[in-house]
Amino acid sequence: MNKEDLKKKIIEAKNAYYNTDSPIMSDFEYDKLVEEYGDELPVGAPILNGIKKVHIIDRPMLSLDKVHSIEEIMAFKKDKHLIASVKCDGLSVRLVYEDGELVSANTRGDGYIGGDITEHAHYIKDIPLIIPKSGHVVVDGEVIIYRGDFDSKKFKNQRNAAAGALALLDMNEVKSRNLSFIAWDVISIDNEYKTYHDKLFTAWQLNFEVVPHEIITKDEGEDEIQKAIDACMLEAQWNGCPCDGVVFKYDDIEYGESLGATAHHFRDAIAWKPAIKEYETEVKDIEWTMGRTGQLTPVLIYNDIDIDGSTCNRASLHNITIMTQLMGGAFPGQRVFIYKANEIIPQVSHAQTNNPKKIPSIQIPTTCPYCGGDVEIRKDNDSEVLYCINPNCNGKLVNRLDHFCGKKGLDIKGLSKITLEKLINYGWLNNIEDIFTLNTYKTEWANKPGFGTVSVNKILNAIEESRKCSTAKFICAIGVPLIGKVASEALAKKFGDYKTFREAVDNNSQELYEIAGIGEVMIQTLLDYDFTEADSIFEKYIEEMRPVVSISTSNKLEGKTFVVTGKLKLYKNRNQIKAVIEEKGGKVTDSVSSKTDYLINNDAESTSSKNLKAKQLNIPIITEDEFLTLIS
Repeated sequence: MNKEDLKKKIIEAKNAYYNTDSPIMSDFEYDKLVEEYGDELPVGAPILNGIKKVHIIDRPMLSLDKVHSIEEIMAFKKDKHLIASVKCDGLSVRLVYEDGELVSANTRGDGYIGGDITEHAHYIKDIPLIIPKSGHVVVDGEVIIYRGDFDSKKFKNQRNAAAGALALLDMNEVKSRNLSFIAWDVISIDNEYKTYHDKLFTAWQLNFEVVPHEIITKDEGEDEIQKAIDACMLEAQWNGCPCDGVVFKYDDIEYGESLGATAHHFRDAIAWKPAIKEYETEVKDIEWTMGRTGQLTPVLIYNDIDIDGSTCNRASLHNITIMTQLMGGAFPGQRVFIYKANEIIPQVSHAQTNNPKKIPSIQIPTTCPYCGGDVEIRKDNDSEVLYCINPNCNGKLVNRLDHFCGKKGLDIKGLSKITLEKLINYGWLNNIEDIFTLNTYKTEWANKPGFGTVSVNKILNAIEESRKCSTAKFICAIGVPLIGKVASEALAKKFGDYKTFREAVDNNSQELYEIAGIGEVMIQTLLDYDFTEADSIFEKYIEEMRPVVSISTSNKLEGKTFVVTGKLKLYKNRNQIKAVIEEKGGKVTDSVSSKTDYLINNDAESTSSKNLKAKQLNIPIITEDEFLTLIS
């Protein structure tokens, strides 16, 4: 295809993508055409028909330069702090406020001239018409449709249903599409901020929904970048936000702006997009996995395929609604197309829609596959989800136990899910509290197949050690829905100890509503949760290690950077010593550099690469005992 034909094809695809509900090619195909064209093309969407053209004020709304690998992100990062955020797949919109009142809203258009959608903004959820801020404020974000608000019977995908809505003149139809707005930048607010993270926090303070994001410090490398990508992609999947990648932006605003821009994009940010390749296979069956709340998740089982050297044969279908959208009436032998989301998690792209041989469909279970008890379909965020309603289901129990004992919980070594299933079958585990009474069965346990005295003693010792845990660890371990590691840490830092936290929940304390990152939906799950078992476990078995930060002892390590390596003796693991350092104002990084103040290693004579580099740079190598002296 020559250059001119290629350009026409790209423009034709863009028109279909932005102005209709029927794209003519996938995002992957479009990106490949753009890369093949090579030169910079005009960015953004064509001006939507029937919408008045407006000049975009304050700053052009340019596109983002795209990358597909961790190496490219590292090259962009240099030695700077980055903010990684979900790249929402909707339509970019700019909101302008004067003295707290929304005065205009426009689509991105070609970056310089957009479409006036001020009237539409009144019918879009999460766009406040009044904000608590005087002066001139400009907020950029994305108009999207969350998966739970999406009508799959009328539209092919969330992205185009949202874009099409902003081309409509009938406000009743606009309202019916359940549009939402999610903010990802504050362009102008008296130029009072130095970091991008502060801008996002400001948007949150002004009552906007803010794009999920992660911080990557200047000392962090490829592993942390991959973790940030995983976290963003999984967060988008969890809350139903349409997402087509991850944006990486310099946190230092002055530095980012100093890099300038091309006609196509600003140089202060890039967009990572997965290079998606689809693999065709055939359906074998659908299995249902059990979560700790009783939710039964459909998992597609298909014929083995090789993706990047690994054999794949399973992919989650998430819930009944998504399963139906992707598969229709799934049947054995149905052709299905699989890709690896973020090159890690196998996902279903689409499937054969017709069933010419009239093969019987795979049915949704009418009883729980784990206990044979009753099931019911519930509405969760407008999606249909299957639940086992038997309170004594062993499938629920093993998952609750696995969460409590796992790395996100008390991290009890040796109590794997397989071991827990065996202990349940022996009749020794009927609830979480029974974990702390397993020493009763010590002799009998040691004689069970696959165990023995040594392994049983190790597990019992690990259980004993787990009783000394932080407030955050225990809150996370008890498994309140939506309250994960980050939320648990925020709650622990706010309230200091478990009893104070429980009093706050019992009294629906106003302090709960003042914690950054803890939303009203999360607070409601805390208020609805039955803490009876958790309170009993805490009173009988837990020796709480309260976070230093809540007691406000000192900031003795402020400005100090540590690296921890080697085998620990006094602390349970590296996360525990890291928590102590951070609570006293210090910072922990993974690699030794000229900015490292101390390397903690009980073996100062080790020839490890970290020790050798520390010696080369004259960085003190201290033991755990010396560290305790340092902070005492």
